[in-house]
Amino acid sequence: MRVTSLKLTNLRAIEAAEFHFQPGFNLIVGVNGVGKTSVLQALGLCLSAVIKNLNQLRFSGEALALEDIRVGADALTIECGVQIGNAEHHYLIHKRAKPVCRKRRGQACRVSRCTIHPRRQHSWARSPR
Repeated sequence: MRVTSLKLTNLRAIEAAEFHFQPGFNLIVGVNGVGKTSVLQALGLCLSAVIKNLNQLRFSGEALALEDIRVGADALTIECGVQIGNAEHHYLIHKRAKPVCRKRRGQACRVSRCTIHPRRQHSWARSPR
């Protein structure tokens, strides 16, 4: 498995950032307070979700708090590209600042705050051939 890309939008101090990783060693450098730790934590969150999906484990996705959303933004988005074998997978985490209420007839309102899902149709457990 190899991380190929990471795209962040409205995560803490980061308004928008995009990283394309090359095979081998990659270095993230910046002055204090620009978001290096946020980048690493977002990458860790995505990779833990990928591993949990590969092993068919449950993933709650509650590692992000509302305070992680950039001040004044409606939502944060983390997109991660991962290469597993010869297949490229993209993973998306989207968290809204305000809960979304989806009501069905005759049912109580459920609140969804964090959506985590693979962007491709196939399962993480099986790579397409």
